[in-house]
Amino acid sequence: MLYYRSYCRDLLDYTYYAGEDLRVAGTLPIKDVSPHFPGALQVFQLAVQRNPTDVNAYVVLALAQQNAGNVPAAREALQNALKLRPGFADAETLLAKLGPGPAPVRKLRPAGNAPVPDGKAPATPSAPAPASATVSAPAANSPREIAAMALRVAASGDIGGAMGYFTVGRFPKERQEAAVREAYVELRLRRAVALATVHQCAAANQGIANLDAEDKAVPFTFNGFASFIKGVRFQYWMGVVEFACVDENAARRRWEKLAKASLAVTSTDHAYPYMALAKVDPEEGKVRALAELESVQRQLATAAPANKGTLLYNQGLLQMIADRKKDAAASFRAGAAAGPPGMVEYLNLDAIRMLDPGQ
Repeated sequence: MLYYRSYCRDLLDYTYYAGEDLRVAGTLPIKDVSPHFPGALQVFQLAVQRNPTDVNAYVVLALAQQNAGNVPAAREALQNALKLRPGFADAETLLAKLGPGPAPVRKLRPAGNAPVPDGKAPATPSAPAPASATVSAPAANSPREIAAMALRVAASGDIGGAMGYFTVGRFPKERQEAAVREAYVELRLRRAVALATVHQCAAANQGIANLDAEDKAVPFTFNGFASFIKGVRFQYWMGVVEFACVDENAARRRWEKLAKASLAVTSTDHAYPYMALAKVDPEEGKVRALAELESVQRQLATAAPANKGTLLYNQGLLQMIADRKKDAAASFRAGAAAGPPGMVEYLNLDAIRMLDPGQ
């Protein structure tokens, strides 16, 4: 019943609590969710819109679509579930029962065979979310701490629930520090990427178009986010959406431009020019990533504690490009532990799932 309660709370503008219901609902067995109640179709359409990474919601949406007699839509929902969690038995069984249909929606793919993050949205993890992501409501924390909580929720796979932290009650001032603003627009970006992954291109494109838009319910959004959107990491992920939904050639041109950038090794964007290069030229990307990896490792040997989380994140991304996935996973785990809390912790946790979207 949590999906239904979330839907009702969303209608009442209880955004945070609606998001919390969705987060918990996504961890429950599918057998505990019924698609037969009145309004089920609308409930689960909203659930996947709010949280495009909830595999369970896609499966139950498929059942609701089947009940409504819309078999093609049911089939598409199951295909989306399997993109997020390959080999998911419940989705495979239901898809087989629906019988053969049109060719499945093509998967988002990198240029060539580059073993780099390809924009796949993380599946809802089977392991429990970090303890700090399971709070029922934020206590009297600072804006920076609340933003860090939201990012931890996003790292657990619940983008909709993470967005629910950003309300006027928690952020009443028109001015907020850069860490808060970056967290908010990062979640907007990653939601668009998740939508593109399951080929909800109209919503994904709208999300990218609205990255810099004001949200009248959140005062600190009034001045836009152009300074973040121009960054290499944001531009890279915008290319992922572009490749999936708009124009593959335009995405490659964007990545080619990004590959020429050079950023400080203590920037969380440092490795993204190499990731962009690996999209358009996998072999050259691997060669350059290996060379840069040595430089990052030298920096790590003498790094100040405050920089270790970022350096480990960059090391892990370069190791991914070089197809050293076990090393990358170790780097990301160490980076998440090193922190600091907030964006650096989140990026490392999110990258762990990029290594294995079906975990």
